[in-house]
Amino acid sequence: MADTRWFGMRMLGAGALGVLLGCGGPALPEEVTDAAGQVESAATALISETFDTSAANFTTVGGTWSVTGGQLVLANAAASERETLGLANTALHKTSVTGDFQLEVDARTTDSHLWADFAVVFGRQSSTRYLYASFNVSNDANTHGLFRVVDGVQTQLADFSGQIAANTSYRIRVIRNGNAVAVYLNGVKLASATESQLTSGQVGVGSRDNNGRFDNFAVITGRPDATNTGVPSGAALTVHNGDLTITTNGTVIEGLDIHGFVTVRASNVVIRRSIIRGGVATRNRKVVSFESGTDNLIEDSELTVANPSAWIDNLGGSNFTARRLNIHGGVDGIKAGSNTVIERCYIHDMTYFSVDPNQGGKNSHNDAIQILSGSNIQVQDNNLVMPESQNAAIQVTQDFGVVSSLFIRRNWADGGRCTFNFSHKGGTSLTVSATNNRFGRNSYYNCPILKSTGTTGTFTGNVWDDTGATVGIQTHD
Repeated sequence: MADTRWFGMRMLGAGALGVLLGCGGPALPEEVTDAAGQVESAATALISETFDTSAANFTTVGGTWSVTGGQLVLANAAASERETLGLANTALHKTSVTGDFQLEVDARTTDSHLWADFAVVFGRQSSTRYLYASFNVSNDANTHGLFRVVDGVQTQLADFSGQIAANTSYRIRVIRNGNAVAVYLNGVKLASATESQLTSGQVGVGSRDNNGRFDNFAVITGRPDATNTGVPSGAALTVHNGDLTITTNGTVIEGLDIHGFVTVRASNVVIRRSIIRGGVATRNRKVVSFESGTDNLIEDSELTVANPSAWIDNLGGSNFTARRLNIHGGVDGIKAGSNTVIERCYIHDMTYFSVDPNQGGKNSHNDAIQILSGSNIQVQDNNLVMPESQNAAIQVTQDFGVVSSLFIRRNWADGGRCTFNFSHKGGTSLTVSATNNRFGRNSYYNCPILKSTGTTGTFTGNVWDDTGATVGIQTHD
């Protein structure tokens, strides 16, 4: 189907959906316990490239590089002169990155032979001095791992387990914290290593000698806040008055300022670079609701509440990924169900009500994120800020069903009566993995983590943000 645009919306055929969605939906849950997952520097959005029209900020070497269909495309890849040394094809961003950072990109090789590859480059100081993470359909000592190239010598710093599949898009993440470097594929940590020689330089993508496609390239330092979440600065928005109900698979909403509610009842829907404000509610509503469908994505958007009400939350549903959202103004920021990924979001300034019909007329119980049931839920790398007078940054119960495969990692969180509150209420037991989170000191009961007597799981690497000391865990019903 040819692209059709109206009110900033775009309909795409199935072949284009993988291009837009990158990794194709929520990643499989996997425990991540590397402390390098935490970045402690001040927040700055250094790079954000979606290749909508050009790749003007990149300098390319090898092959034929172009922007096609909203992606950076490498065709006619140059052959590598030495299989044991580096990359013959690179696209490097003009910005040099120094210190701690998190680099993310959607990438795939479009070749189908047994040694097809793509790579992510960082710490690039010259054509003979750089780091790269290589991803290959096969694996040997010269590919599918983390490598350093210095003056004609290539060193493998870490080997990656498994392999990639050709013509399949993956979400790649590289995190540097001091001398620690960790590499993730679809949210799963492949390896970590210590590297102290190339701590600054250009970043980019490439391959040894194969064609590929890249999209949604971003480099962020520090915790999510108003500077690196929501609609990027300077983006032009078109006002849309009224609610939107999406029922067509593959719909893309981009560049809208929506004065109304958005309801999604379809699959492979993308919402990006938009402000959604909601409307007037006379019943329980969410500013954006994923009611049905799978593999949906909302990113780089702001979700606010133009008409505050005890009936309105900001976001909720199942089978979606929420990425780099600025969320504020609702009772709850996100009500997350099955198959959801919440990452790099800033949730703050929720609205308190002294009378809430959902609480029997008592005061509202505000949470940045609330989970009432569901499986395969990942909450990672978010900044969750609540006042001590409100309920929790993350509240988990089983009021609506069993909660399982829940992973909460590398978040910054503060406030609430207790900041994380895990209860097996509604079931006989609850298992949670909450690792490598950092906590502020502003919870009412000086209580970063509360778990019920029926809650078990993994609780490692959780520290106070100001000192790095391990936080205590309260256990009671």
